[in-house]
Amino acid sequence: MDIIKEKYEINEIGSDSYGRIYNIKDKKVKSEYILKELTKINEQSLKETNEIDYETEINFLKNVKGKNILNIIDYYENDKDNFYYIILEKMDGDLEKLVQENYKNGMSSNLIRKIFSQINSGLKDILKEGKCHRDLKPSNIFYSYINEKKTSFIIKLGYFGLSNNLKSNEYESNVVTKSFKAPEVDEGKFSNKCDLYSIGIILYYLKTGKYIFDGQRELDILINKNKNKIKKDTDDELLNKLIKKLVVKDPHKRMEWDEYFNDSFFKVNDENNEVKIFIQDKYEYIDHDPICAGSYGSIYRIRDKKVKTEYVLKKLRKDDPNRNIFGTDEIKFENEINFLKIVKGKNIINIIDYYSDDKFYYIVLEKMDGDLEKLVNEKY
Repeated sequence: MDIIKEKYEINEIGSDSYGRIYNIKDKKVKSEYILKELTKINEQSLKETNEIDYETEINFLKNVKGKNILNIIDYYENDKDNFYYIILEKMDGDLEKLVQENYKNGMSSNLIRKIFSQINSGLKDILKEGKCHRDLKPSNIFYSYINEKKTSFIIKLGYFGLSNNLKSNEYESNVVTKSFKAPEVDEGKFSNKCDLYSIGIILYYLKTGKYIFDGQRELDILINKNKNKIKKDTDDELLNKLIKKLVVKDPHKRMEWDEYFNDSFFKVNDENNEVKIFIQDKYEYIDHDPICAGSYGSIYRIRDKKVKTEYVLKKLRKDDPNRNIFGTDEIKFENEINFLKIVKGKNIINIIDYYSDDKFYYIVLEKMDGDLEKLVNEKY
């Protein structure tokens, strides 16, 4: 530690299960960094506990380069005090902090896509080295703003204290974070597909602000996790489909990495693509142009591709929140959608399908011949 104190001003800010954490400042250039102190583990202890050889891990991180990987600035080892000291670049915060402070009810799908475009870039760099992270969680994914208005940011994957080298298809360990880990990790053998499972839980957490498995006690959560019982779907159908392919108990049935990186959820980049992707698997437009349009959005005639049943697709603007599904000014869209999804009856118009992005609601409704206003004006 003495050699570090010669170069840096040091202030302890906390600790975790691996050692103490410091905020440090270079005395000459005044740049700020994070110093992590890691307790050394002897070879005998490594064999007995299956802990990670930090020296091997540190050497790997010094060699892995990528704009979305948290960089090691410097590294010190001191046999006298039995610690490794790692100096890392300092970030503004992590995704756990961001959700808890600003997005307790969840983020928009577009923001999640922007974040994950960078997370996926970092994951590709790790996979190229034959590695996996295996400690993926919001508190290990860091961000920093890169402009004063805080509209642009950089995302970096950090703290690989539990990552490991995939020299073979599987390896063993008993050390991992409980909340986001894949079930096969509990069994002691897993591949890099364990990260895919963690990604699914992170996606759900960012979208809803909640953990994917319900339960007041740890035992309840573990039971629901063992049953793969997800709380409930998000309001984004594309995201729901992706999560259900990621959060799969059997790793052999879990989606592959190539399939994940090319998933439709990440391909959405504008509102027209949103509609196209939303209906491409199940619906087709009867007419390319809307049958009517207004300040609230547009209405289209669509048809189920398989059974050929016709429906009405309503594309409703989120920035006109005082209009309801039927075009009046009485009920907010979201309240009405939730109402219609819950209330069932032969005399209640049914929501067949529902999707939402940052700008629009997309609602598939059963098709009717008309309304009473039309009937009175045309016949009475």
